[in-house]
Amino acid sequence: MSQSTSGKKKRTQQEAESHQDANLDEQIDYFTSENSNKKNRNHVELSLALSKVESVAKEQGLTSEQLITLLDVSASGKFPVSTSSKLIKCLLPSRYIPEEAAIKCTSWICSGTPARELQVFLLKWMVLTFELLGRSEKLHALYGVIFNFIENDSLCPHACHLLYKLTRKDDVLPFRVNRLLKLQKKVGSQSYIIGLLSLYKVYQPHLVVLSVPASKRIFFRVIERNWMVEIRKARERSLPEEGRTGATLHTVNQNTGVTQISKKRKRDVIPSAVTAAVTGERLTDLSLVGSQLSSIPSEQIKSFEELLNSVDRLELPGQIASVLKSVVLQHAVACYQEDQISQRLGFWLYETLHEEILDQPFSSNKARGERCLKLVINFTEFLQEGIPACENFLVRYLHTWNGSDYRPYILRLISRFRLYDFPKLNDLILEPLRKLFFCSSVFCKCQMIHTFTMMLKNFVTVEIPRYQAERGKGEGSQTSSEGDKFNISMFTISQEEFDFYGTVEKFIQFVDKLITVAVMAESDHALLFHYLLTFYELVSELRCKYNTPFVCIPSAGIVYRALLSSNCVQISRMCNIVCSYRREFSSWKEASKTADVWQGTRDLIAPFNQYILDFSNILWRNKAFKKDQVVHEPFLSVIPSEVIDRTKVDGPNDGLSVLRHIALVGYAYQFLKETQPKNKKLHPNLIQPKNRDLYLEFLQRHRLEGVLAFINTYIKRTSTKR
Repeated sequence: MSQSTSGKKKRTQQEAESHQDANLDEQIDYFTSENSNKKNRNHVELSLALSKVESVAKEQGLTSEQLITLLDVSASGKFPVSTSSKLIKCLLPSRYIPEEAAIKCTSWICSGTPARELQVFLLKWMVLTFELLGRSEKLHALYGVIFNFIENDSLCPHACHLLYKLTRKDDVLPFRVNRLLKLQKKVGSQSYIIGLLSLYKVYQPHLVVLSVPASKRIFFRVIERNWMVEIRKARERSLPEEGRTGATLHTVNQNTGVTQISKKRKRDVIPSAVTAAVTGERLTDLSLVGSQLSSIPSEQIKSFEELLNSVDRLELPGQIASVLKSVVLQHAVACYQEDQISQRLGFWLYETLHEEILDQPFSSNKARGERCLKLVINFTEFLQEGIPACENFLVRYLHTWNGSDYRPYILRLISRFRLYDFPKLNDLILEPLRKLFFCSSVFCKCQMIHTFTMMLKNFVTVEIPRYQAERGKGEGSQTSSEGDKFNISMFTISQEEFDFYGTVEKFIQFVDKLITVAVMAESDHALLFHYLLTFYELVSELRCKYNTPFVCIPSAGIVYRALLSSNCVQISRMCNIVCSYRREFSSWKEASKTADVWQGTRDLIAPFNQYILDFSNILWRNKAFKKDQVVHEPFLSVIPSEVIDRTKVDGPNDGLSVLRHIALVGYAYQFLKETQPKNKKLHPNLIQPKNRDLYLEFLQRHRLEGVLAFINTYIKRTSTKR
């Protein structure tokens, strides 16, 4: 019964589609008919035909024949410009655009038959639908013809954009560079001319002497956003068809040979990997294709071993963004280290991130943006470096970000942000994050602190070694050969020299201030303390692990809040952090005798010694409120003695010791319960000095080893009896 019902539905759908196709053919016949009314703009039949073509083109796309026919009609000048421009916007394919359509479009522009406004529309259409072209070899043969369009002021921006997509190394010739430079001198410094020249410089650096300012890094503006939305839908429709032509070879069922295309693929924003050698309906057996060509299509590479054997003959896909889906291709582009690859990928990423996220702030469907961000993050982690296009996107997005949309992905991208001079880093990233930090929930604060921790780790493990290697390479010193293993950046950007260690120190101080305010605002939230202690655990190892010339200590507000906390884990972890600083200062002191270290660290020794004295007096020596210290007044001495007397607390000086501290008294009770007779009344005072070592080992068995580590590190004990 169900099979017959589904069969009826399928037949009904097929009949509806055939009826719709018949109606569309009738409307196209109307446009091609010589008897159609071409002068009256308000003609009812013309309006109906146009609306029918529009609806079908947007819903299911046009066949190749229909698309070419309507292209000829719109470019012939038969109808008014308003009608023809609407027809051009309807040129959306059901699968892909035949190369013949692009060639005809170029021919119509050269003929001068269409009005100048229509010529601009035709060139825009070629730029926007370039990714939908089945092939581009014949169109590339017209490179010189398209290059002549730059002499026209109206066509020049779109011609440069199309040339940017078509350019290969052989196309960069001296006379073309000279023409572009003359044009730039005539019309001024235009971003689209700079963009094409910058690509020429990548291929032939000896022909182009050009420095691209940071403000001109975005060469081509996004045009006709509504039109772009429809073209994007057409691209989504074409994805399943691409699967049948080799784009989804990894989903082929080995038993049946049937390509399985998931529904998710229809909505995927990242294109599939298709090289120029295997596109369109002309795809043959891949092994035959590989044997006939000197280059090997990337679709044939199935393993890392095959990549190693054919890396010198590998043909990258026409849509460079498809490398985001393939780990094999990611290894390939990382090996090539070619500027044109990074430029193509960077341009695509910038446009796509703006289109999917920045330009749709109130979109209810965020699945596409999330998939795109996930793939970008995976690629970023693979490269272990930030992508400049993503950084440009982040800088713009953070100024309008609500702190909620795409939060895990945005913060993950921020954690790979490159190292800049601190004022610049503060303006680009830190200041927008600071504003969000103080108006967000405690859980969002925790995520941001984790991001700051990952940023710091990225700075000291990746960015500083890379910067040192690049600087050493520029100076021609021996350090460049030692640091070449770090100089693996795929996206090279020029930076002025700056004090990178100074940036890291100021960054730590910035985060320290944020954290100090956050723990007060959130009433010492346990989860917040976990993340801030993780941050300081990294900071307390910078000198010994990563050879920084300075030492940074946490603020007193953080240290003493952890010491007086009711959470035993916080006390133990802070004790471990204080122990790590002993190694840090010892290493700094040894280096200060021979090496160039920061003398400002010397000023931190006195406050750090005060931390040690306060910890010792409070946890071990039972001197929490006594004022007989020689370095500084103890932390708790600010409390007047008469106030302490009025509390009538028995033994206030040992009230915060390891035996009676509110966070540890439960462990003292458990220890006594295990070691004392059953009927004996238990009190922390029963733990005599000779039994304290056993009690400390008891704490260690319960994962509070920080307390024992602190006492063994900083306190000299005369007796170690067990």
